[in-house]
Amino acid sequence: MKKYFILIFLLAIGFIPLNFIHSQSNFKDIVQNSQVLAEKTFDLPLRKIYSNDSNLIAIGTQSQSERKGTVTIFDMQGNELWEKIFEGIHHVSLAKTSEKIIVSHDYNLEEEGRNTCFDLQGNKLWEVLVTDPGLTQSSDGRYAITTRVSGEEFSGKFQVFDMESGKEMPTPIKKDYRPFFAQFLNNNQVALVLQKKVYSRDLEALKEINRLKSEKKEKEAFELARKTNKGFRLESESLEFLVYDIPTSSVIVKKQLTLVDGSVPDISPDADRTLIISDKGNFISIAVMKSGGRPNIILLIDNLGETNNVITDFDYILDMEFFNDRWMVILDGQSIVLYDLETKTKLWRQDAKKFSERIRTLSLSDENQIEIQTSHISDQGISNLFILNLITGQNIEEPKTSFAIIKNTLDSKIIFEISLNKIIFLK
Repeated sequence: MKKYFILIFLLAIGFIPLNFIHSQSNFKDIVQNSQVLAEKTFDLPLRKIYSNDSNLIAIGTQSQSERKGTVTIFDMQGNELWEKIFEGIHHVSLAKTSEKIIVSHDYNLEEEGRNTCFDLQGNKLWEVLVTDPGLTQSSDGRYAITTRVSGEEFSGKFQVFDMESGKEMPTPIKKDYRPFFAQFLNNNQVALVLQKKVYSRDLEALKEINRLKSEKKEKEAFELARKTNKGFRLESESLEFLVYDIPTSSVIVKKQLTLVDGSVPDISPDADRTLIISDKGNFISIAVMKSGGRPNIILLIDNLGETNNVITDFDYILDMEFFNDRWMVILDGQSIVLYDLETKTKLWRQDAKKFSERIRTLSLSDENQIEIQTSHISDQGISNLFILNLITGQNIEEPKTSFAIIKNTLDSKIIFEISLNKIIFLK
Protein backbone atom coordinates (compact mmCIF):
# COMPACT_ATOMS: atom_id res chain seq x y z
CA MET A 1 0.00 0.00 0.00
CA LYS A 2 1.19 3.47 -0.76
CA LYS A 3 2.49 5.24 2.31
CA TYR A 4 1.62 8.71 3.44
CA PHE A 5 4.21 10.44 5.47
CA ILE A 6 4.21 13.25 7.97
CA LEU A 7 6.82 15.53 9.40
CA ILE A 8 9.06 15.52 11.70
CA PHE A 9 12.82 15.23 11.40
CA LEU A 10 14.21 17.11 14.37
CA LEU A 11 17.88 17.88 14.26
CA ALA A 12 19.92 20.53 15.96
CA ILE A 13 19.42 23.01 13.14
CA GLY A 14 15.65 22.71 12.95
CA PHE A 15 12.88 20.94 11.10
CA ILE A 16 13.86 18.93 8.06
CA PRO A 17 11.32 17.98 5.37
CA LEU A 18 11.57 14.37 4.24
CA ASN A 19 9.39 11.60 2.83
CA PHE A 20 10.51 8.21 4.08
CA ILE A 21 9.70 5.02 5.94
CA HIS A 22 11.47 3.69 8.98
CA SER A 23 14.15 1.04 8.91
CA GLN A 24 14.25 -1.93 11.23
CA SER A 25 17.34 -2.99 13.16
CA ASN A 26 18.15 -5.51 10.40
CA PHE A 27 19.04 -2.86 7.80
CA LYS A 28 22.53 -4.43 7.43
CA ASP A 29 20.85 -7.64 6.26
CA ILE A 30 18.94 -5.62 3.69
CA VAL A 31 22.22 -4.26 2.31
CA GLN A 32 23.87 -7.70 2.24
CA ASN A 33 20.93 -9.28 0.41
CA SER A 34 20.63 -6.55 -2.22
CA GLN A 35 22.63 -5.28 -5.16
CA VAL A 36 24.40 -2.05 -4.24
CA LEU A 37 23.93 0.45 -7.07
CA ALA A 38 25.89 3.30 -5.48
CA GLU A 39 26.93 4.70 -2.13
CA LYS A 40 28.55 7.83 -0.79
CA THR A 41 29.96 8.85 2.58
CA PHE A 42 29.89 12.58 3.31
CA ASP A 43 32.61 14.52 5.10
CA LEU A 44 30.06 16.60 7.02
CA PRO A 45 27.01 15.43 9.02
CA LEU A 46 23.79 14.78 7.11
CA ARG A 47 21.50 17.62 8.07
CA LYS A 48 18.84 17.87 5.37
CA ILE A 49 17.33 15.14 3.20
CA TYR A 50 14.73 15.89 0.53
CA SER A 51 12.90 13.76 -2.03
CA ASN A 52 10.39 14.67 -4.73
CA ASP A 53 8.95 11.11 -4.65
CA SER A 54 9.70 10.91 -8.36
CA ASN A 55 13.25 11.09 -9.65
CA LEU A 56 15.44 13.17 -7.33
CA ILE A 57 17.04 13.03 -3.89
CA ALA A 58 18.79 16.08 -2.40
CA ILE A 59 21.20 15.72 0.52
CA GLY A 60 22.26 18.72 2.58
CA THR A 61 25.27 18.58 4.89
CA GLN A 62 26.45 21.26 7.24
CA SER A 63 29.20 21.69 9.79
CA GLN A 64 28.06 22.25 13.37
CA SER A 65 30.82 24.82 13.89
CA GLU A 66 30.57 26.61 10.54
CA ARG A 67 27.71 27.83 8.39
CA LYS A 68 29.09 26.24 5.22
CA GLY A 69 27.68 22.99 3.86
CA THR A 70 26.96 21.11 0.65
CA VAL A 71 23.92 20.19 -1.40
CA THR A 72 24.25 17.00 -3.45
CA ILE A 73 21.66 15.93 -6.04
CA PHE A 74 21.16 12.24 -6.94
CA ASP A 75 18.74 10.44 -9.18
CA MET A 76 16.94 7.42 -7.72
CA GLN A 77 19.57 5.01 -9.07
CA GLY A 78 22.32 6.72 -7.12
CA ASN A 79 23.92 8.70 -9.94
CA GLU A 80 25.34 11.91 -8.52
CA LEU A 81 24.16 14.77 -10.71
CA TRP A 82 25.99 17.61 -8.97
CA GLU A 83 27.32 18.88 -5.67
CA LYS A 84 27.82 22.49 -4.61
CA ILE A 85 29.03 24.35 -1.52
CA PHE A 86 26.71 26.91 0.07
CA GLU A 87 26.66 29.05 3.17
CA GLY A 88 23.71 28.88 5.54
CA ILE A 89 21.56 26.30 3.72
CA HIS A 90 17.91 26.70 4.73
CA HIS A 91 15.86 24.72 2.26
CA VAL A 92 15.91 22.76 -1.02
CA SER A 93 12.76 22.72 -3.17
CA LEU A 94 12.16 19.86 -5.61
CA ALA A 95 9.10 19.54 -7.85
CA LYS A 96 7.66 16.11 -8.70
CA THR A 97 7.60 16.66 -12.46
CA SER A 98 10.28 19.30 -12.93
CA GLU A 99 14.01 19.24 -13.55
CA LYS A 100 14.75 22.41 -11.60
CA ILE A 101 16.11 22.66 -8.07
CA ILE A 102 15.88 25.73 -5.81
CA VAL A 103 18.43 26.08 -3.02
CA SER A 104 17.62 28.68 -0.34
CA HIS A 105 20.86 29.78 1.28
CA ASP A 106 23.02 32.60 2.65
CA TYR A 107 20.48 33.86 5.19
CA ASN A 108 21.20 36.28 7.99
CA LEU A 109 18.79 36.93 10.86
CA GLU A 110 15.66 38.80 9.68
CA GLU A 111 17.22 39.45 6.27
CA GLU A 112 16.58 38.18 2.77
CA GLY A 113 18.52 35.19 1.52
CA ARG A 114 19.52 33.95 -1.89
CA ASN A 115 17.23 31.51 -3.67
CA THR A 116 19.17 30.02 -6.56
CA CYS A 117 17.59 27.87 -9.27
CA PHE A 118 19.70 25.15 -10.95
CA ASP A 119 19.06 22.59 -13.67
CA LEU A 120 20.02 18.90 -13.44
CA GLN A 121 23.50 19.68 -14.78
CA GLY A 122 24.10 22.17 -11.97
CA ASN A 123 23.87 25.23 -14.21
CA LYS A 124 22.61 28.35 -12.46
CA LEU A 125 19.42 29.52 -14.17
CA TRP A 126 18.41 32.48 -12.00
CA GLU A 127 18.59 33.88 -8.48
CA VAL A 128 16.27 36.04 -6.36
CA LEU A 129 16.30 37.40 -2.81
CA VAL A 130 13.38 36.49 -0.53
CA THR A 131 12.82 36.15 3.20
CA ASP A 132 13.16 32.95 5.22
CA PRO A 133 12.27 30.11 4.63
CA GLY A 134 12.66 30.67 0.90
CA LEU A 135 10.75 29.47 -2.16
CA THR A 136 8.65 26.33 -2.60
CA GLN A 137 7.78 24.95 -6.05
CA SER A 138 4.41 23.72 -7.27
CA SER A 139 4.25 19.98 -8.02
CA ASP A 140 4.55 20.58 -11.76
CA GLY A 141 7.42 23.04 -11.33
CA ARG A 142 5.73 25.97 -13.09
CA TYR A 143 5.60 28.36 -10.14
CA ALA A 144 7.36 29.05 -6.85
CA ILE A 145 5.97 30.93 -3.85
CA THR A 146 7.03 32.34 -0.51
CA THR A 147 5.21 30.34 2.14
CA ARG A 148 5.20 32.42 5.30
CA VAL A 149 6.12 35.41 7.38
CA SER A 150 5.91 34.14 10.94
CA GLY A 151 5.36 37.28 12.99
CA GLU A 152 4.20 40.87 12.89
CA GLU A 153 7.72 42.11 13.57
CA PHE A 154 9.26 40.46 10.49
CA SER A 155 9.40 41.83 6.97
CA GLY A 156 8.37 39.94 3.88
CA LYS A 157 5.30 39.37 1.73
CA PHE A 158 3.52 36.78 -0.36
CA GLN A 159 5.34 36.46 -3.68
CA VAL A 160 4.91 34.30 -6.77
CA PHE A 161 7.71 33.58 -9.24
CA ASP A 162 7.68 32.08 -12.72
CA MET A 163 10.03 29.08 -12.60
CA GLU A 164 11.07 29.40 -16.24
CA SER A 165 12.30 32.99 -16.05
CA GLY A 166 12.69 33.55 -12.31
CA LYS A 167 10.67 36.75 -12.62
CA GLU A 168 8.23 37.80 -9.91
CA MET A 169 4.59 37.75 -10.97
CA PRO A 170 2.33 40.57 -9.73
CA THR A 171 -0.37 39.67 -7.20
CA PRO A 172 -3.22 41.75 -5.72
CA ILE A 173 -2.38 40.56 -2.19
CA LYS A 174 -1.01 43.46 -0.18
CA LYS A 175 2.06 43.46 2.04
CA ASP A 176 0.31 44.68 5.18
CA TYR A 177 -0.92 41.21 6.12
CA ARG A 178 1.44 39.85 8.71
CA PRO A 179 1.84 37.09 9.66
CA PHE A 180 0.75 34.99 6.68
CA PHE A 181 1.05 31.34 5.65
CA ALA A 182 0.67 29.88 2.16
CA GLN A 183 0.64 26.42 0.57
CA PHE A 184 -0.12 25.16 -2.92
CA LEU A 185 -3.68 23.85 -3.09
CA ASN A 186 -2.95 22.45 -6.55
CA ASN A 187 -0.56 23.34 -9.36
CA ASN A 188 -2.34 26.61 -10.19
CA GLN A 189 -3.89 27.71 -6.90
CA VAL A 190 -2.53 28.73 -3.51
CA ALA A 191 -4.32 28.64 -0.16
CA LEU A 192 -3.37 31.51 2.16
CA VAL A 193 -4.14 32.47 5.74
CA LEU A 194 -3.48 36.14 6.48
CA GLN A 195 -3.66 38.05 9.74
CA LYS A 196 -4.21 41.79 9.78
CA LYS A 197 -4.32 44.05 12.83
CA VAL A 198 -4.74 47.82 12.80
CA TYR A 199 -3.45 49.76 15.81
CA SER A 200 -3.67 53.37 16.94
CA ARG A 201 -1.43 55.12 19.45
CA ASP A 202 -2.84 55.29 22.99
CA LEU A 203 -1.30 58.65 23.90
CA GLU A 204 -2.48 58.58 27.53
CA ALA A 205 -1.00 55.14 28.09
CA LEU A 206 2.28 56.14 26.41
CA LYS A 207 2.48 59.24 28.59
CA GLU A 208 1.93 57.21 31.76
CA ILE A 209 4.49 54.56 30.75
CA ASN A 210 7.11 57.27 30.15
CA ARG A 211 6.29 58.91 33.50
CA LEU A 212 6.77 55.64 35.38
CA LYS A 213 10.08 55.03 33.60
CA SER A 214 11.32 58.53 34.46
CA GLU A 215 10.52 57.83 38.12
CA LYS A 216 12.49 54.54 37.95
CA LYS A 217 9.32 52.52 38.49
CA GLU A 218 10.36 49.90 35.95
CA LYS A 219 8.07 47.14 37.23
CA GLU A 220 4.97 49.33 37.08
CA ALA A 221 5.97 50.63 33.64
CA PHE A 222 6.46 47.07 32.40
CA GLU A 223 3.04 45.95 33.70
CA LEU A 224 1.27 48.92 32.13
CA ALA A 225 3.06 48.38 28.82
CA ARG A 226 1.99 44.74 28.90
CA LYS A 227 -1.64 45.61 29.62
CA THR A 228 -1.80 48.37 26.99
CA ASN A 229 0.23 46.61 24.25
CA LYS A 230 3.08 49.11 24.76
CA GLY A 231 0.75 52.05 24.29
CA PHE A 232 -0.98 50.91 21.12
CA ARG A 233 -4.73 50.33 20.91
CA LEU A 234 -6.10 47.57 18.67
CA GLU A 235 -8.69 49.18 16.39
CA SER A 236 -9.56 46.23 14.19
CA GLU A 237 -8.35 42.74 13.35
CA SER A 238 -9.10 40.03 10.85
CA LEU A 239 -8.04 36.52 9.94
CA GLU A 240 -8.68 35.79 6.28
CA PHE A 241 -8.59 32.64 4.19
CA LEU A 242 -7.87 33.17 0.50
CA VAL A 243 -7.56 30.97 -2.54
CA TYR A 244 -5.37 32.72 -5.10
CA ASP A 245 -5.45 31.60 -8.74
CA ILE A 246 -2.02 32.21 -10.28
CA PRO A 247 -2.85 32.07 -14.04
CA THR A 248 -5.60 34.70 -13.71
CA SER A 249 -3.86 36.66 -10.92
CA SER A 250 -7.12 36.76 -8.99
CA VAL A 251 -8.46 35.87 -5.55
CA ILE A 252 -11.28 33.38 -6.18
CA VAL A 253 -12.15 32.63 -2.54
CA LYS A 254 -12.08 35.13 0.33
CA LYS A 255 -13.43 34.21 3.74
CA GLN A 256 -13.25 35.83 7.18
CA LEU A 257 -12.39 33.20 9.80
CA THR A 258 -13.85 33.41 13.30
CA LEU A 259 -14.37 31.12 16.27
CA VAL A 260 -17.80 29.87 17.37
CA ASP A 261 -18.27 32.89 19.62
CA GLY A 262 -17.56 35.24 16.72
CA SER A 263 -14.15 36.32 17.99
CA VAL A 264 -11.15 36.63 15.67
CA PRO A 265 -8.40 34.13 16.55
CA ASP A 266 -4.67 34.71 16.24
CA ILE A 267 -2.40 32.53 14.14
CA SER A 268 -0.60 30.27 16.57
CA PRO A 269 3.10 31.11 17.03
CA ASP A 270 3.82 27.63 18.41
CA ALA A 271 2.96 25.48 15.41
CA ASP A 272 5.77 24.87 12.95
CA ARG A 273 3.31 23.97 10.24
CA THR A 274 0.44 26.34 10.84
CA LEU A 275 -1.33 25.71 7.52
CA ILE A 276 -1.73 22.08 6.34
CA ILE A 277 -3.65 20.81 3.30
CA SER A 278 -4.82 17.20 2.92
CA ASP A 279 -3.69 15.07 -0.02
CA LYS A 280 -6.88 15.56 -2.02
CA GLY A 281 -7.34 19.16 -0.94
CA ASN A 282 -10.67 18.48 0.79
CA PHE A 283 -9.48 19.55 4.24
CA ILE A 284 -7.36 22.46 5.42
CA SER A 285 -6.18 22.79 9.01
CA ILE A 286 -5.06 26.05 10.60
CA ALA A 287 -3.42 26.30 14.03
CA VAL A 288 -4.83 29.32 15.87
CA MET A 289 -5.42 30.49 19.42
CA LYS A 290 -7.85 32.79 21.17
CA SER A 291 -6.79 36.40 20.83
CA GLY A 292 -4.38 37.19 23.62
CA GLY A 293 -3.21 33.68 24.46
CA ARG A 294 -3.84 29.97 24.85
CA PRO A 295 -5.49 27.51 24.54
CA ASN A 296 -4.48 26.58 21.02
CA ILE A 297 -7.18 25.54 18.61
CA ILE A 298 -7.32 23.87 15.20
CA LEU A 299 -9.72 25.28 12.62
CA LEU A 300 -10.75 22.69 10.04
CA ILE A 301 -12.11 24.25 6.85
CA ASP A 302 -12.80 23.13 3.30
CA ASN A 303 -11.21 24.64 0.20
CA LEU A 304 -13.96 27.29 0.05
CA GLY A 305 -13.16 28.50 3.54
CA GLU A 306 -16.29 27.01 5.14
CA THR A 307 -15.69 25.78 8.69
CA ASN A 308 -15.84 21.99 9.03
CA ASN A 309 -15.04 21.82 12.73
CA VAL A 310 -13.12 23.45 15.56
CA ILE A 311 -10.82 21.15 17.56
CA THR A 312 -9.85 22.46 20.98
CA ASP A 313 -8.06 21.43 24.17
CA PHE A 314 -4.39 21.79 23.18
CA ASP A 315 -1.74 23.40 25.34
CA TYR A 316 0.29 24.14 22.23
CA ILE A 317 0.50 22.54 18.80
CA LEU A 318 3.77 21.16 17.46
CA ASP A 319 2.49 19.60 14.26
CA MET A 320 -0.54 18.22 12.49
CA GLU A 321 -1.01 16.12 9.37
CA PHE A 322 -3.71 14.33 7.40
CA PHE A 323 -3.89 10.61 6.49
CA ASN A 324 -5.88 9.59 3.40
CA ASP A 325 -8.35 12.50 3.84
CA ARG A 326 -9.89 10.41 6.62
CA TRP A 327 -7.76 10.93 9.74
CA MET A 328 -5.70 13.70 11.23
CA VAL A 329 -2.82 13.28 13.67
CA ILE A 330 -2.08 16.18 16.01
CA LEU A 331 1.04 16.55 18.13
CA ASP A 332 1.13 18.88 21.09
CA GLY A 333 3.65 19.18 23.87
CA GLN A 334 1.98 16.53 26.01
CA SER A 335 0.16 14.13 23.73
CA ILE A 336 -0.58 12.60 20.33
CA VAL A 337 -4.19 12.74 19.15
CA LEU A 338 -5.90 10.86 16.32
CA TYR A 339 -8.93 12.70 14.95
CA ASP A 340 -11.58 11.09 12.70
CA LEU A 341 -12.57 13.54 9.95
CA GLU A 342 -15.78 11.65 9.10
CA THR A 343 -17.22 11.37 12.60
CA LYS A 344 -15.57 14.61 13.82
CA THR A 345 -14.35 12.92 16.98
CA LYS A 346 -11.04 12.28 18.71
CA LEU A 347 -10.48 8.54 18.48
CA TRP A 348 -7.71 8.51 21.06
CA ARG A 349 -5.14 10.58 22.88
CA GLN A 350 -1.78 9.10 23.93
CA ASP A 351 0.57 10.61 26.47
CA ALA A 352 3.66 11.68 24.49
CA LYS A 353 5.83 11.24 27.58
CA LYS A 354 5.70 7.46 27.10
CA PHE A 355 8.11 7.86 24.19
CA SER A 356 10.65 9.64 26.45
CA GLU A 357 12.42 11.03 23.37
CA ARG A 358 11.78 13.51 20.58
CA ILE A 359 9.28 12.34 17.98
CA ARG A 360 10.98 12.41 14.60
CA THR A 361 8.42 10.89 12.28
CA LEU A 362 4.93 9.53 12.03
CA SER A 363 3.68 7.37 9.19
CA LEU A 364 0.59 5.35 8.38
CA SER A 365 2.07 1.94 7.50
CA ASP A 366 -1.28 0.40 6.62
CA GLU A 367 -4.93 0.93 7.48
CA ASN A 368 -4.53 -0.51 10.96
CA GLN A 369 -1.31 0.84 12.39
CA ILE A 370 0.76 3.97 12.87
CA GLU A 371 4.54 3.98 13.12
CA ILE A 372 6.26 6.51 15.36
CA GLN A 373 10.03 6.94 15.29
CA THR A 374 11.76 8.80 18.10
CA SER A 375 15.32 9.70 18.95
CA HIS A 376 17.60 11.99 20.89
CA ILE A 377 19.38 14.59 18.75
CA SER A 378 22.73 13.46 20.17
CA ASP A 379 22.13 9.88 19.01
CA GLN A 380 22.99 10.75 15.39
CA GLY A 381 20.00 8.89 14.00
CA ILE A 382 19.87 5.94 16.41
CA SER A 383 16.26 5.80 17.52
CA ASN A 384 13.31 3.70 18.63
CA LEU A 385 10.39 2.62 16.47
CA PHE A 386 6.93 2.32 18.06
CA ILE A 387 3.99 0.68 16.28
CA LEU A 388 0.51 1.65 17.48
CA ASN A 389 -2.93 0.35 16.60
CA LEU A 390 -4.67 3.02 14.55
CA ILE A 391 -8.06 2.61 16.19
CA THR A 392 -7.00 2.23 19.84
CA GLY A 393 -3.61 3.96 19.96
CA GLN A 394 -2.17 1.04 21.94
CA ASN A 395 1.26 -0.51 21.33
CA ILE A 396 1.15 -3.47 18.94
CA GLU A 397 4.68 -4.63 19.72
CA GLU A 398 7.72 -3.63 21.72
CA PRO A 399 9.82 -0.71 20.39
CA LYS A 400 12.58 -1.62 17.94
CA THR A 401 15.96 0.03 17.68
CA SER A 402 16.58 1.70 14.32
CA PHE A 403 19.92 2.96 13.02
CA ALA A 404 18.98 4.19 9.58
CA ILE A 405 16.16 5.42 7.38
CA ILE A 406 14.99 3.50 4.34
CA LYS A 407 13.06 4.98 1.45
CA ASN A 408 11.35 2.61 -1.00
CA THR A 409 11.10 3.66 -4.63
CA LEU A 410 9.51 1.81 -7.54
CA ASP A 411 12.67 -0.09 -8.45
CA SER A 412 15.13 0.48 -5.62
CA LYS A 413 15.71 1.16 -1.93
CA ILE A 414 17.64 4.10 -0.55
CA ILE A 415 19.23 3.90 2.90
CA PHE A 416 20.26 7.02 4.81
CA GLU A 417 22.69 5.72 7.43
CA ILE A 418 22.78 8.86 9.54
CA SER A 419 25.24 7.64 12.17
CA LEU A 420 27.87 7.14 9.44
CA ASN A 421 26.85 10.08 7.19
CA LYS A 422 26.28 7.64 4.36
CA ILE A 423 23.69 7.14 1.62
CA ILE A 424 23.33 3.73 -0.09
CA PHE A 425 21.27 2.97 -3.22
CA LEU A 426 20.13 -0.67 -3.56
CA LYS A 427 18.51 -2.67 -6.33
